[in-house]
Amino acid sequence: MASIINSISFKNFFNYYGDYFETRYDFEEGVNIIVADNGAGKSKFFNAFLWLFYDQILDSDDKIKKGIKDIAVKIISDKAKKETPIGGSIETGIQIEYSNGRFKYQITKSFTATRISESITSFDSWQITINDIEVNRTDHVLPRYTPVYDADEKLNIIKQLIRPDLRQYSFFQGEEVDSIIDFGKKSPETIIDNGVVENWIVGLNNTGAETNTGGRIFKLRDKLTETFLCTYGDGVANVNISDLVRFHRRHGKIATVTAVHPSARFGSIEITDDGQVTSFAEKPVSNQWVNGGFFVFEPQIFGYLSSDSVLERGPLERLAQDSHLMAWQHDGFWHPMDTIRDAQHLNELWDKGNAPWKVW
Repeated sequence: MASIINSISFKNFFNYYGDYFETRYDFEEGVNIIVADNGAGKSKFFNAFLWLFYDQILDSDDKIKKGIKDIAVKIISDKAKKETPIGGSIETGIQIEYSNGRFKYQITKSFTATRISESITSFDSWQITINDIEVNRTDHVLPRYTPVYDADEKLNIIKQLIRPDLRQYSFFQGEEVDSIIDFGKKSPETIIDNGVVENWIVGLNNTGAETNTGGRIFKLRDKLTETFLCTYGDGVANVNISDLVRFHRRHGKIATVTAVHPSARFGSIEITDDGQVTSFAEKPVSNQWVNGGFFVFEPQIFGYLSSDSVLERGPLERLAQDSHLMAWQHDGFWHPMDTIRDAQHLNELWDKGNAPWKVW
């Protein structure tokens, strides 16, 4: 279910002076375009999302993203600072509302600044306290918001607003985009939360309509400079990827293939010499190990590949001859999707909520 941003509000945030209801911007359904003169505050929308997701603000002077506490005094509205007496406090924050299916959420991030000396621009003149994140929720039937108190639930509500893998394409402003986002490289900071890698990038690489399996990998050799995983994409399984990679790293060889037991295409029967059927099994799981299509490779694999290689023929055969091919034996669920019958079977499992490969 897609998340739809309904509104964004500011409180004493840069040039947005006043409370949230005074600086609220509602978004219409579809594409919204923000147009304003230079210095009017367009980039503050960008900074609001940086704060929401990463507790950072882009400093417009040096184009460096900084932590909220490090830049707090600079982002408080000048008018609000002037109106705050010594000993007085002021709140600065951002508030975002969005819908996701049945529910609507309101997220508020803020800090309180207490003035402790005469200067309003000196960082030493203010004591900064980061406030707790406020998350409220309602459904579209009952308009009243109710607070969400659980910290993990708050975090998940924030995460689902914009998927982590899409954020680098969502956060940009005008002519500065190239200096903020490197579209060609993944972030050097990989965030792992509860075992989930968030900062990943999906790339589409045209390797040719008629290129063979090994040739497709070979054409990406300049990008695959460390251990990498590879699959055909025409089969589903509940392979434990972490265990697969650990197995690969332990044996130290160039390649690992996941070996699986396929289901037989036909039922099997056992028959005595006089024709008596002693057992019957409808499409039993075979005892034979076959290529399950989930690989782990080292870059040395490219010494076995060429632009016209068929991975399953020469390359894997030579790797086996050189004792550089190992098999991770997977006894769990695996099923190809090669035929209409396969598609019908797998879709039926999915529709019934009984898809063993759905492990997320």
